[in-house]
Amino acid sequence: MGNRKGKSTIVHFGVDVGFGDVKVAVGGINGMYPRKLFKFPTAIAVANQTIDLEDAETSYVFKDREYWVGDDAIMARNVFATRNLQFLFDFYPLLVFKSMELAAKHYQTAYSDFMQNDKAICVGLPIEYYMDSRDHLREIMGAFEVAGEVFNLTDNIDVIAQGQGILLDYLINSETKTKVWWGDGRTVVVLDIGYNTVDVLCVEDGKPLSKVSTMMEDDGLYYMSEQIRPVLKKKYQTGEISDQLIKKAIDKGYIVHQGQRIDLKLLIAEITKDYADYLLTKLEGRIGSFLNQSEKLIVAGGGAYFIKKELETRFPKNFCYFPESAEFANARGYLSVSQRR
Repeated sequence: MGNRKGKSTIVHFGVDVGFGDVKVAVGGINGMYPRKLFKFPTAIAVANQTIDLEDAETSYVFKDREYWVGDDAIMARNVFATRNLQFLFDFYPLLVFKSMELAAKHYQTAYSDFMQNDKAICVGLPIEYYMDSRDHLREIMGAFEVAGEVFNLTDNIDVIAQGQGILLDYLINSETKTKVWWGDGRTVVVLDIGYNTVDVLCVEDGKPLSKVSTMMEDDGLYYMSEQIRPVLKKKYQTGEISDQLIKKAIDKGYIVHQGQRIDLKLLIAEITKDYADYLLTKLEGRIGSFLNQSEKLIVAGGGAYFIKKELETRFPKNFCYFPESAEFANARGYLSVSQRR
C-alpha cells in the first residue's frame, strides 16, 4: 500500500521507538486529523497460540513469521529482549505498522479507510547510532511488508537523532519571548531519559555539537528496574520479571503477584534519589564543563517524570525545563518535521 501521487490528504506520523515504549504523535494538516498522542509497549513475541480462543491476541505476519505486538505480546513467555539496536532494525517496520493501525482506532475510523491516506513518517535513532545508521534505517523504512500489505515510503520518511525532536518541540511550543531568546543563539543541554538509554544533546550557539553530545547505555529507567528487581525476587519470590513488566510496574507504582498487589511507591521514591545522584555523577563525568556553561537543561523522555523534583532541588530556579507530557516530546518534534514536508 504505497503512497499515491495526487492524494490531497496526508497523515503525518512522529514515531519515537524506544526500548520501553513506542510513543506516537499523529496528525494531518489544514484541520484534517487533529493531533493525537498515544503509546504502546515495545514488546514483540512470536505468536504461538495453539487454541482457538475468542479473545486470542491479534497477530501479524512479518518476514514470513507471525508475531504479537505491544500489549498483546507483553505477557508472552517468549517476549523478545528489546535493549539492543539490532532489535530496532529487525522490527522497526512492524512497530510503525502497529502505530498506523492504532491511529485509525484513535480517530475512530475504519482501518481500510484510514490506510488509503498518504503517509509521511519521521522516526529517530539514539545519538550514538545516528551518523552510522540513519541511512540504513531510512532504507529499512522505505519499503516493507506487514500482514500482506506493501508500503512504499521512500520519499516520505525522515530520520533524525533522538533529542533533536525534544528541542524542536521545545521551540515550537514555547512562548514568543522564548523564541526570541533562542533566536540569539543559545547554549543548552537536552536530556532524553528513556528506558535503556539516556541521550544527551549538547547545543552551542543554537547548533548541535556531535563531538560533545553523547549517549549513556543502560542508564535510563533500566537502572531503576535493576534496583527493584532483586527486591521483588527476594522479598516476594516473584521469580524472573521481564523488562516490559518491570517498566509497567514502575509506571504504575505497583505490581500484582499471585493476587497480591505490591505497592512500590516508597521503594521507587528511595531509588529515585539514588538514581538522580548516579545520573548527575555520570553527566558530570561526560559533559560537566559544558553543562555548567549552559543556559538551560531541557529534560524529557519517560524518565523525566521520576527525577523532576530531584533535579529542580539541585539546580538554580528555572534552569531545568520539563515539557508537558514529557515522554511524548520527541514524537511531537518528529511530527513537526514530517508536517514541514
